[in-house]
Amino acid sequence: MNRIRRVLLAVLVAYICCVSGVVFFYKYMMDGSKQQQHMDELSFLHAWQEKKNTTNTRQPLPKALEQTELPPATTPFPGWKHYKPFHVAMPTFIDPAHEQIFVRQKMNAELWGDNNESARLLGEIRIVKNGWYDTADDCGYKANYERHHADNMTHAADHFARLVPVMVPDGWSFQHFLDGVLPKLVQALPYLQTLQPNITILTQIKDANVRDMWHRLGFRDEQLVEGYRHKKYSADELILICRTPPIHPDLWKGAKENLGLFAKEGEKVILVARTNSNSRNKGRLMLNAMEVHNYLSKRYNQSYVFFDHKAYSFNQTLALFQTARLIIGGHGGGLYNLNFAPNSAKVVEYMQIEDYPNGKEVGYGIFWAMSSLLGQDYWRVYTPSIKRDFTVNVSQLDDLLSIVDDK
Repeated sequence: MNRIRRVLLAVLVAYICCVSGVVFFYKYMMDGSKQQQHMDELSFLHAWQEKKNTTNTRQPLPKALEQTELPPATTPFPGWKHYKPFHVAMPTFIDPAHEQIFVRQKMNAELWGDNNESARLLGEIRIVKNGWYDTADDCGYKANYERHHADNMTHAADHFARLVPVMVPDGWSFQHFLDGVLPKLVQALPYLQTLQPNITILTQIKDANVRDMWHRLGFRDEQLVEGYRHKKYSADELILICRTPPIHPDLWKGAKENLGLFAKEGEKVILVARTNSNSRNKGRLMLNAMEVHNYLSKRYNQSYVFFDHKAYSFNQTLALFQTARLIIGGHGGGLYNLNFAPNSAKVVEYMQIEDYPNGKEVGYGIFWAMSSLLGQDYWRVYTPSIKRDFTVNVSQLDDLLSIVDDK
C-alpha cells in the first residue's frame, strides 16, 4: 500500500511540475509578445514623431525619373493630366491623448502630411473606338484601361454611340457617389460637356439624392443607364474616365463648384442626428443626443439646427449646409454633408474607440481627409464605445466649443 501511495505521489508531483512548466512557458511567451508589441508601438510612435519634426513631407520621385516614366500631360483632354502635390492637415484634438490614438491607426499616418506619390496624382481619359467594356475592371485610380478592347466586327446586345462607364463600387449610394463617382466626373466634365447631349452614362442609381446630383451636373434621366456586372456593353466610342486621383483638393473643390455651391461663410451650428430610423447601418448612435441638443440649443439659440436628413429634401439639405459655420456629429454617413458646407466651416466628429482582441483600435474615417481637402477646420474627439453606440461628454464639448467659437 505504501509503495502505491509513493507511486501516486510521484505521479502527482510530476503532473504539478508539468503544469507549472506549461503555465510558466505560456506566461513567458505572452510577456514576450506584449513586450514586442510595446516595442513595435514605441518604434511606430517614434517614426511618427520624426515625421512630424521633419515637416511631414514624403519624398517625391526624382525629377529625372518623373520625366522618363510619367506620361506627358495632354492639353486639352482626353489624355493625361498631372495634379499638383497636396497637403492633408492634421486633425485638431481637445485631448492630447487622442492624438496618440489617432497616430496608432497606420492609415491615418500614411495619409497625413504631403501627398507626393506620382501614381496618385495622375488622371487619364481614354477613348476606345468600337470598344467593349469589361465590367470587372475596378473603377478607381488603378483602373486597367487595357481590359477594354476594341472589336470592329461585333457589338454587344447593349450597344451605344458614346458610352461613359462609371461603375464605382457602391456608387449608387449617397456616400460613395460623393467620394467615388463625383471626383471622376469633376475631372471629366470639361470634356463631357463638349459632347452633350450625345453621351450615355453607365452607372448605378438607387438613391434619389444621387439622381438629383446627376441632374445638377447636367445629365438627364434618359442619359443614365443602369449597369449590371453580368452584362456586356459596347460602344462606337467608349470613353474611359475612371483613372482619377482618389483624393485631391482640386477635385473636392471642383465638385462644389459643379454642384453650384459657392457660399463663403455660414452662421448655422448643425448637429447631425443619427437614429435607427434614418441610417442604413445600425450602431454609432449618440445615446445622450437630447442632452447635447438642449445644450446646443441654449448656447446658440436661433443659430442652432438639429438635422435629420429624412426631414429634408436634397435641395433643402444643400441650402442648409451652405449656411453652416459649425457641424457636429458622430462618425456616419450624415457627415458627408460637410462637402456642401463653406470651406470656412468647422467640423467636430465623434469617433468611437472599439475594443478588439489585439487592443484598442478605431474605425478609419474619410471625413477628416475630405474636410482638410476643402480647407475646413476639423476636430476629432474619441469616445468609448457602448455596445456600438456612444455618449458625448457635454462638459468636454463646452470646453471644445469655447475654443472653436473663438477661432
